[in-house]
Amino acid sequence: METIKEANKFSFGLGIFLFATFGFTILLTGFEIKSTLGFLLGVYNIWQHGFVNDVSKWKVKPKLILIVSVIVLLSAFGVLQIIKTNTSQKKTLTSKEIIEEVEKLARKELPKALGNNGDSIINILSINEHTLEYLYKMNSKISELDSSTLKSFESDTRIILKGNMNKTNPEILNEYRRNKIIFRHKYVDIDGNIISVIEINESDY
Repeated sequence: METIKEANKFSFGLGIFLFATFGFTILLTGFEIKSTLGFLLGVYNIWQHGFVNDVSKWKVKPKLILIVSVIVLLSAFGVLQIIKTNTSQKKTLTSKEIIEEVEKLARKELPKALGNNGDSIINILSINEHTLEYLYKMNSKISELDSSTLKSFESDTRIILKGNMNKTNPEILNEYRRNKIIFRHKYVDIDGNIISVIEINESDY
């Protein structure tokens, strides 16, 4: 008569570890050679040292340990899926929603003085679902500005605007790029005449 060997707790524990680790990997990435072999080795150890060999001296039965391990494995996978779903939902904001949120936050601080020379930003509004316009009122008259000054104003201001954009949180910038958000900066003189309109699009930040 064949004698049943005593089950080895270490081998059974190793089997549980391999089963859980590679089982979780398979749930995440699918069946690959390495993960599949590790998973099967874990199943083999569990079977040999939890069911085939003698476990009569064990205080906690291997079946219970296995059930708990499966519950923990599936729970961990479920939690991860919930986190991924929530993260995905956060990343799927439409351009219109982004525009509305930026507009809502910015309006709380307007009008806002720019320095001490009387210039200010007076309004912000959405032009369309991809374009947000900032309106600036400059304490000067366009008739007093020559073409060279206007050209310098536009080039220097564009550099400043791009620099300010690049100080924004990288994750937020990625959302702007993904949705191709355009930031239009419209400058008018004290009489409401347009001095310059500068657009910063996704290729500028």
